Amino acid sequence: MPKKRHRNEFFDEQAEEDSAEESDTEKKQRAAAIKKLKSSRPMSDDDDDEEDEVMDEEAVKQLKGFIAEPGEDEDDDNENDQSGSGESEDDDDVDDEDLQLIAENTNKRIKPKRVQIEGEDDDDDELPTASQYEPTSSSRVRRDEHDDHSITHHDDDGGAAEEYEDDDDFIVDDENQPLPKTSHRRNENAPNIAEAQAIFGDDFTFDNINFDDLNDDMEDEDLEDEEEEEEEEDVQPQLDEDGNPIEDETISTKRRRTIRAQRRKPKAEELFEPEELQRGYLTEADINIRRIDKPERFQLRHIPVTEAKEEELEEEAEWIYNGAFLKPTISLQPVEEDTAKNLQVKKKIKNALNYIRNDSFEVPFIAFYRKEHIEPDLKIPDLWKIWQWDEKWMIFKSHKDKLMSMFERMDKYRNYQYEQLGDTNEDTLTTRLLTDCDIDKERLMRAQTLEEIADLREQFHVYYNDDIPNMRLHEKILEYREERDKRKKLITNIEQNENDEQPLPTIDDEDELDEETLVEQIRTQLNIKSKPFTKTDYYSVCKQAHLEGLIKKFGLKPDKLGENLYENYQKNEIDQYPIGPTATCEEFICKQFPTTQAVLQAAIFMHARQLSLDPLVRYVIRRDFTSRCMINARPTRLGIQSITEDHPCYTMKYLIEKPVNTLTKDQFLYLHQSVKDGLMKIDYIIDTKNNQHIYSDEIKRSYTRDEYSDNVLEWNKIRAMCIDLMLNKFLYPKFQRELEEILLDEARQYVNKQCSVCLNDWIKIAPYRLSNDENVTSISDAGVRVLSIAYSTDPDDVSYAVILSSEGQVMDFIRLPNLMLKENYSTDNRIKKEKDFEAIRTFIKQRVPDVICIGVESRDALYLRTCLEDMVNQLQHDEEQFQNLPEPIKVLLVDTDLSKIYAQSRKGELDFRDYPIKLRLAVSQGRRLQDPLLEFSQLFNYDKEILLIKYHPLQDLIDRDQLLITLEQCFISRTNEVGVDLNRCIIYPHTSNVLQFVCGLGPRKATHLIKYFKQNNLQLENRTFLVVNYNMGKCVFSNCAGFIKINTDAMKQSESYIEILDSTRIHPEAYDWARKMAVDALDIEESSEMEPSAALEEIFQNSERLKDLDLDAFAVELKNTMYGDQSITLYDIRAELTHRYKDVRVRYEPPSQVDLFHFITKETPATFHLGKLIQCQVFDFARKKPTPQQLEAAQPEKDEITGMLKCPLCHTERFHNVKEAWNHFDSTNRCKGTP
Repeated sequence: MPKKRHRNEFFDEQAEEDSAEESDTEKKQRAAAIKKLKSSRPMSDDDDDEEDEVMDEEAVKQLKGFIAEPGEDEDDDNENDQSGSGESEDDDDVDDEDLQLIAENTNKRIKPKRVQIEGEDDDDDELPTASQYEPTSSSRVRRDEHDDHSITHHDDDGGAAEEYEDDDDFIVDDENQPLPKTSHRRNENAPNIAEAQAIFGDDFTFDNINFDDLNDDMEDEDLEDEEEEEEEEDVQPQLDEDGNPIEDETISTKRRRTIRAQRRKPKAEELFEPEELQRGYLTEADINIRRIDKPERFQLRHIPVTEAKEEELEEEAEWIYNGAFLKPTISLQPVEEDTAKNLQVKKKIKNALNYIRNDSFEVPFIAFYRKEHIEPDLKIPDLWKIWQWDEKWMIFKSHKDKLMSMFERMDKYRNYQYEQLGDTNEDTLTTRLLTDCDIDKERLMRAQTLEEIADLREQFHVYYNDDIPNMRLHEKILEYREERDKRKKLITNIEQNENDEQPLPTIDDEDELDEETLVEQIRTQLNIKSKPFTKTDYYSVCKQAHLEGLIKKFGLKPDKLGENLYENYQKNEIDQYPIGPTATCEEFICKQFPTTQAVLQAAIFMHARQLSLDPLVRYVIRRDFTSRCMINARPTRLGIQSITEDHPCYTMKYLIEKPVNTLTKDQFLYLHQSVKDGLMKIDYIIDTKNNQHIYSDEIKRSYTRDEYSDNVLEWNKIRAMCIDLMLNKFLYPKFQRELEEILLDEARQYVNKQCSVCLNDWIKIAPYRLSNDENVTSISDAGVRVLSIAYSTDPDDVSYAVILSSEGQVMDFIRLPNLMLKENYSTDNRIKKEKDFEAIRTFIKQRVPDVICIGVESRDALYLRTCLEDMVNQLQHDEEQFQNLPEPIKVLLVDTDLSKIYAQSRKGELDFRDYPIKLRLAVSQGRRLQDPLLEFSQLFNYDKEILLIKYHPLQDLIDRDQLLITLEQCFISRTNEVGVDLNRCIIYPHTSNVLQFVCGLGPRKATHLIKYFKQNNLQLENRTFLVVNYNMGKCVFSNCAGFIKINTDAMKQSESYIEILDSTRIHPEAYDWARKMAVDALDIEESSEMEPSAALEEIFQNSERLKDLDLDAFAVELKNTMYGDQSITLYDIRAELTHRYKDVRVRYEPPSQVDLFHFITKETPATFHLGKLIQCQVFDFARKKPTPQQLEAAQPEKDEITGMLKCPLCHTERFHNVKEAWNHFDSTNRCKGTP
């Protein structure tokens, strides 16, 4: 989009009456055209739009030639986008909104590009930017400001609006209207503005002219004419040797291309660094994501969502049901409400998967608008779990399909080998020890976990790894032969048909190569060596020594042992070899193993390795290891000193044979971190100290022949050695690592869950409301005005008080440099402090807030609250305007954790560049009181500043990306529950960050949506506008339509069609049912002329009529008319018609005494609890004042050690005689009472 120039510059060029370069007729035509453009609007408001459009086109034609169109290229592609999202064809080009977006995210000031005007000299000075004409603030926030109590009116949001004009109405007055601007800078172009207004009208503004439309309507011929004129002036003819001009048409063509290249609009990647483009979501990938008609989060998932067939959905639903809802955890984790484990759950899981994968519906949409197909068994947390496990399923299926493909390829290659060998080489076939590949495929088809697939893959590579290079070579040769045969066949067919003019295919030299040369070329291409690489690992050495024949004499194959272990009895008998082990090994003596003992040891190792690779053996031993495993923990020398009573692992400092299934919550994560820090050591055992080798003896019984001859006993001893080696060397270490990862994952999931619970507890709080606003709807909610005070614990630092409008805009603020001075220190301090309190009093009288909040930094907050409460009470007593308030002004104490992070974050700095940190903190804590969801969402940005908040002590030990996904799901669920007002997001930028959480959208789609409405100066008047004008795709619109709310009450003056149901949560697909319910509730006859919209208006005013409807009968009627089950949806529609977009969040409650303690001390229940040792300073004891009866009955007691008398109530020991003691009892308020 071409960049807009400042209005004064446009007037200087376009509105000069005395221009010598144009005639009076041209000036009149141009003025008429611009005046017509001024009256045009992006949307039609009446039935005469067609006539206006024709006149607008004529006006545009008249303006052609006055404004050049830089960057217009003849080769522009006018194809439509994939989904249609209101974007122009030149979406890569940089426009003003893109510049602003990047500037906001990179903290750099970008000058808008100017528009080329015909007749403008290239050597002119650079045009001034909009920031040069921006009015300066009447006062700035300066730390060295001497006027400590001046009430400063700001007309920007801390500097963010200095460069652009979109935020001019950021500061508002008491009536929530933009404050008038005052400028200390002289506007040098004021005469030009006056002259232009005299020509075009007093109400003319530069924004009335849409340069995009002008440039888009210009034709290429105008640009070519201008280029030809420049060619005549600038191009010097080339001369030959004789001095004659050379007539070459390519010269002008090259010149045109050069001019066009110089005048084209700059691309974003040419102006900014890649990181800056990523921040502004302007990369090519970002553009493609927002163009595609699919939810953004579906595209950004690690494994993108794809469609699935019915059979796969059935299989996936079964897999998710077993893995996510049935499989218990190893450690003890808190169990939520148990999902009904019945067949209906599988069906509903399948329904949810079908909506996600085939219909591209996000979780909130399914939870709100497809309740009949998931409730009551599945709630929104269950749907998020299904969403997560769907990604796991796709990873699992991908691994499974790849391994299946490898099995099938190897099966074909081995069959080829059998065909080549035939019956002439039986010995070669014995090298294949693994059973048929068909059996492997059956095992793979039964696999249900990634561990089982990994077992099969490892087994496959150990047995077949040497065959894989030859398999690839064989496949390449077959592929080459097929291609060669196709070419030859095609040549033959063409030669037989003499009349065919089809050209002969090219015959490569490789077609004539002999077989050996071809094989060598393919080996080189695939990087396969002619001679097999000699492996040096012990198993490969055993294999090269051909010990497979000796292993066969051990009596049982690995898969048969697995069956014995699985059935827990000797299902397969052991084949006993008649010759002893030593004698048998003599015939296998070789260079690698020169003695029988070496041969036997190698054979034991090789057989143990093969036994450990069998999937069924691994399944049984893994299951038993997990259920029987125990840990022994002990501290290191450093741990003995470091793990004290306040350490999380203090209670686990010494552990002996603790079963892993007794670990709870995040205990193992603490243990694991202590091991990493070198504080503890952990050992994993499967047998107790008193009963060692019990489990290995159980395994050996499945591989022992029950005979007592010397030969059998010798072979049984060899088999037992294989079992011990298999367990201790191969399986136990592997399963220990797996178990450790599982326990870590469960502990991390618990921490992740606790972080989401913590965030949800914060954002589930509704905006602060006055007590008489119980029934206010979120559509017409006006909010409250907040006075927010941020003080510093350092008396030398400046405190601030800021007043926020009901929409969260900064109206005014004051500096309070002496608020925290100690008044008892000196008289001067007391006077200064009183002066600050008087400034606050004046501020409250002028602005009259609804509520006052103080950020808690220390115990001084309690003192400030008391002082302000007294001040407010005095104002309500003295001032009449405070006596007429709906309710007294409350003074609240609020937490500052979020506000501190925002004040020092990149986001806070960009929003309020000129504000000090303490003032930003005051703004943030006030906005959090107004709407916690909006304020927390400010930190969910490109920099992931939301992760800076402390949710759990162990959150740094879990994956940041996974935590971010979990927090995002909390925001998505809560935002769609509340709804988002798009028009409010356009007007108030600090509320726009929640739009990315709307179902179907994301940061890219939401950013572009707001940009579109701002660029075209539009507001959303009905939901269908998103499809008709913005060209939003059907999929994205279906997802987001019900969650974008519109304040239809504010649109009554609009001449466009207003759909009153757009102010409800009712989805557009159910509008007809809502209208029918309204008509039936009012008993309106079909012949009545009353419009359904009028019926809805009446229902909103008198919703009690809806209670008489028989919704069950209506649901049966819909089901019979092929609409399916809509029973729950109808009840939701009635609830929404009764109370539009009711805010279901928890009402705000002032912090309790426990909360205040945590605010002040910055301690949490995890860091401050019973039994924790702390250091403290005792100032006094809390005492119970004695009653008169207790004082009368009190008798002084004598201390036997000191001999002095003491009070039995307060235990004061300062009485030398009885008289002093009785005076203590008789004096008023002298006895403090019992501690």
